[in-house]
Amino acid sequence: FFSSFVVMPDAGYLQVPTSEPESDSPRASSEGVPCPEPKPLGCWEQHRLLFLILPMVVLTTCAESPIIPILNLVKKDFFGSNEKAALVSSFFDTGGALLSFICASLIGLISDASGRRPFLILGAFCNLMSAFALWNWPHNLYPYLIVKALGNVLSPNALPSVLTPYLADAYDPDHRALAFGIVFSALLVPLIVLPFFAPIFAQSWQLAYTVNFVCCAGAFVYSIFFVPESLVEERRIRLELRKALNPLAPLWKMARKPLVLVTSIILFLGTFPEAGLIECALYYLNAKFGFDIQDNSWIFCESALLGLFTQTVVLWGLLRFTTEYTVVLLSLTCCALHMVGYAVASSPWMVYAFPVALAAPTFLTFPALSSIVSRGFHETEQGVALGALQ
Repeated sequence: FFSSFVVMPDAGYLQVPTSEPESDSPRASSEGVPCPEPKPLGCWEQHRLLFLILPMVVLTTCAESPIIPILNLVKKDFFGSNEKAALVSSFFDTGGALLSFICASLIGLISDASGRRPFLILGAFCNLMSAFALWNWPHNLYPYLIVKALGNVLSPNALPSVLTPYLADAYDPDHRALAFGIVFSALLVPLIVLPFFAPIFAQSWQLAYTVNFVCCAGAFVYSIFFVPESLVEERRIRLELRKALNPLAPLWKMARKPLVLVTSIILFLGTFPEAGLIECALYYLNAKFGFDIQDNSWIFCESALLGLFTQTVVLWGLLRFTTEYTVVLLSLTCCALHMVGYAVASSPWMVYAFPVALAAPTFLTFPALSSIVSRGFHETEQGVALGALQ
């Protein structure tokens, strides 16, 4: 919060020209005859890429939804205790996050040259492999944890690393934050109905693994046949082989950009405790209040409902009257209060009323910061710039 308030510039002042300035006079042809104004694009033409990427995003979340409320119990059963399960899971999650941190900028740079679609397909394939490991070896979690950690290179947190550059290609800077929010809110839709299916998955963990695998397979097939390329040839860069072989070069280049450095620090300081909280919260609630799978599913349902409303209606309203900078300040404030809520909660109802409810505005951090960074870079640098935030 302090870094964003003192150091980070207001996003409203970050305007990078993406094309030649338009003249106020009517456009004219080479013969001097005025050209007719272009016909306004319809809803499908304006938002085609958004509409086509949403089913893939929803399928990915549908894949994760069955295993989210049971995975902590599965790990506890496999490792023998909540403490050991949290420790071992954190080790693999940290390794995967480190791989993602090192490679995300390089993948973004390569996607600036080759396009986003290949990496969307590869990200869906990584999710499919981790789902297959869990489905095929249900009594040995190590293959799943290893494949999941390695898959973070292309698909951190089950989402393709080029998802935000994909949307940045489709929208102008003033509309990117809302587009990011809509796509990230789509991730929450399956969690809304999770409480009604959680008892079924609690009775049959293998069924949850099967649903996870089938949905990941559906997302992979959909990405191959229905997800189009977003980066047109005119915006692609020429990439030398030696640059593609050094994963640290684009990361170091972005680290020297003040805007990327400051936003990365803010994102790190905001998500580091949040990641630890997500990893340990279910074990903590199970140990302190005896929360079971059904209780966990209701927590995810409340978070999903509030997050869906926040990332669509609230974000749209905020961006009409303020900038992404103010949205970040609001989000980080609620993030701090949200974490304090878990510490002071002394009964189960307080968990739902205080920390879970305050988690909703924290969903705005990543869309707002991504939009701020996207504004500060040219259209040919969206992949490497937004990859640095991964």
